[in-house]
Amino acid sequence: MALTRVTRLSRTLFASVVVTGAVLVAPLAAHAVPHPQSPAPKTSAQVNATLHELARSSEKLAEQLDQAQIDVGTAQRQAAQATRAAAAAQVQLHAAQHLLAASLASQYKAASFSRTAALMASSSTDGYLQTIQAMNLLTQHQGEVQRIAARAIATSDAAAARAKAAVATALAKRALIAQRQAALTKQVAKYRALLATLTAAERARYYTPVKPPSPATVAQVVAKAVAPVVPMVPVATSRTLTSPPPVRSTPTPAPTPTPTPTPTPTPTPAPTPTPAPTPTPAPTPSASRGAAAAISAARAQLGKPYAWGAAGPNAFDCSGLTAWAWRAAGVSLPHSSAGQQGTGSRVSRSNLQPGDLVFFGSPVYHVAIYLGGGLIIHAPTTGDVVKIVSLSSMSDYSGATRVG
Repeated sequence: MALTRVTRLSRTLFASVVVTGAVLVAPLAAHAVPHPQSPAPKTSAQVNATLHELARSSEKLAEQLDQAQIDVGTAQRQAAQATRAAAAAQVQLHAAQHLLAASLASQYKAASFSRTAALMASSSTDGYLQTIQAMNLLTQHQGEVQRIAARAIATSDAAAARAKAAVATALAKRALIAQRQAALTKQVAKYRALLATLTAAERARYYTPVKPPSPATVAQVVAKAVAPVVPMVPVATSRTLTSPPPVRSTPTPAPTPTPTPTPTPTPTPAPTPTPAPTPTPAPTPSASRGAAAAISAARAQLGKPYAWGAAGPNAFDCSGLTAWAWRAAGVSLPHSSAGQQGTGSRVSRSNLQPGDLVFFGSPVYHVAIYLGGGLIIHAPTTGDVVKIVSLSSMSDYSGATRVG
């Protein structure tokens, strides 16, 4: 009975894992959660305001979707572990059943199923006591086997229940977010069509409301950020850091008598003071080797489009870009802004260094890489591309972390 139960549990859980994987790769449901219809914008300012609002809402949902996908992956691994636990429990039960069967067979052959039978089969008191002792040991062994089997079943059942619950919760969350995102996608498409009726200058103002940094400024900041870190060396040489070399006396020939004043003795030169090292001013500190590699990898993606859930190589969302960039430096980051905020060590805005991750929103929904000089590189939002902007042009700044 127990063996059948565990076998059925294992098969059910395995089927759950397979179905979960199938759901993840299947197309998202076409039925979206109804979204209230907003009044149609009539002016370019209204179009811009509506698009900004929808873009921010969509990015928050995209962040939640990224986290939900991480949760689903974790739940799938838990389900797989539970399946293996159920299989192990099945093997353990099978072995216990063999032991139990052997014990019962031994008792049957010895005609010792009861104390009365043992008494009747014994020829002496000592033989009877030995038989009773053997029966007690067998009974204790059977009880231990049954307890081991019961614990294995309970452990497997609990693991399976937790895994199934985690998978169900993650899938439900993912499906709900996907439906809501589908509704917002339709709204964004509608307002993008209205944006297309504006002039090129008006569209440019929407995508770049703040004047971008000049190419020369960007080049200067990046050059400082990725410059190799060179230890500061004092201007003084090793000779000036010690006592001056002794002055060797040279034999002076006898002076020719002339009406010249008495020669002034040459003073012993005083030790040359050690000059203080002159630090090189560095408004933009150089990045660490890892940060420099991450910055270079991110800059190589400039101009590539933003796409929800994308992590390269042809498109990116915000956390996909930062994860891609730091992967080039040998650092693995989760594909989630919230997940990345939990890595590394927190740094204040005044202590930002090139390569730091900067976050926006509370709860966080956007992430970028700090370049130095007040500039960041990020994948902004739908319809835009990976680009470099000023940190001060971004709203909702909520913190930063250093991962390399």
